[in-house]
Amino acid sequence: MSSDSKKNGFTFLEVMAAIVIIAVMGLSSVQLMKNTDDEFINVKATRIAYELAQQKLYEIVEDHSLRLYSGNDGSFDDEQYGKYTWNSKMLSTSIDHVRILEVEVVNEEVNVRGVMDYMVYIK
Repeated sequence: MSSDSKKNGFTFLEVMAAIVIIAVMGLSSVQLMKNTDDEFINVKATRIAYELAQQKLYEIVEDHSLRLYSGNDGSFDDEQYGKYTWNSKMLSTSIDHVRILEVEVVNEEVNVRGVMDYMVYIK
């Protein structure tokens, strides 16, 4: 066989290998995009949880009845934040008359939480 009788082009095996490589790369990029979307949702939910915890802590501190909020819990009435719940507790410290009011906001649906603390001097 002389070199003149060789055909130019790709073999079936080369074409199949190229298709497999492109398919694997495509599936990988789709999975990466899905993970990125999931992570974005998680980060956004965590940010909202911290903002709601801060808001609830400010409400409690402005109410000036901090002792009443130890062990309380509830949910947010807003339709946008209805999946978030909060609870508060008063924590002891090693310093006399000093307590820490902790407010935790949780979204069970996406498994995130945000916690804010406030140091209180109680006579």
